[in-house]
Amino acid sequence: MSTDESHAYPQILGTFVELGLTGDAGWRRVLSRYDRGLTRDLPGGLHLYVDRSQLCELIADALAHEHSDEAAAERVVEGVFDTYFWRAGGSPDRVFVEKTPMHIFYAERILRRYPDARMIEVVRDGRDVSVSMQMLGPRQTWAPRDRTEQARMWLRYVRRGMELRENPDFAGRVLLVHYERVRADPVAEVRRMLEFAGLDASPVVVEAILGETAFERSKRASRPTPYRKAVVGNWREHFAAEDHAAFRAVVGDVLTRAGYDY
Repeated sequence: MSTDESHAYPQILGTFVELGLTGDAGWRRVLSRYDRGLTRDLPGGLHLYVDRSQLCELIADALAHEHSDEAAAERVVEGVFDTYFWRAGGSPDRVFVEKTPMHIFYAERILRRYPDARMIEVVRDGRDVSVSMQMLGPRQTWAPRDRTEQARMWLRYVRRGMELRENPDFAGRVLLVHYERVRADPVAEVRRMLEFAGLDASPVVVEAILGETAFERSKRASRPTPYRKAVVGNWREHFAAEDHAAFRAVVGDVLTRAGYDY
């Protein structure tokens, strides 16, 4: 069962552990962020998982059973996922797949709270990621326009993934997938991901997945911006000498450690 991005951990738990809010002020902020996502019809967020009354019920239940905002927030996140899963027809023989990129910063919490969970980290050449950010429209305020800031964002995510995979507590539970390899050999990479997750990796299943997820069939494929073309190495057409210098100054050897060459 694949889903849209929930942003559950940053929107709920992040309110308390990142923003440092407490008590009613924190929970009002959680609801405010929910309302903003619903009003703006954002493509990711809690509003795609539970309705507002359900979220309020989950918060009330968590506050009645937990002794801290942080513990209550984690309980609410779990409740959001459970509510969505069962409403969507979930059953013990189905797998819940969630794909919020920012959840890598909460990965340790996720893997400890859900001992059966596994995590797939998808890494792409930071220079192509930088170009994707460059091509995003002005409404995408999360993406920096400055090349140095783009490099810093990519570096932050990739370093976090490296730390996670180096943690012996999570050995065998985190899989690194390079975007470029998926593009070059999608059959092998999809099969590898399915096998890692303990799912059916037979040829018929792999082909069905590739057919349903082909970039050319998606709505994004019809958009004219270069970052939506899913091209490997597109940065070569967009990086000037100063872009190379700015990117390298920030990223250093992490690019090569991540599997890419300068």
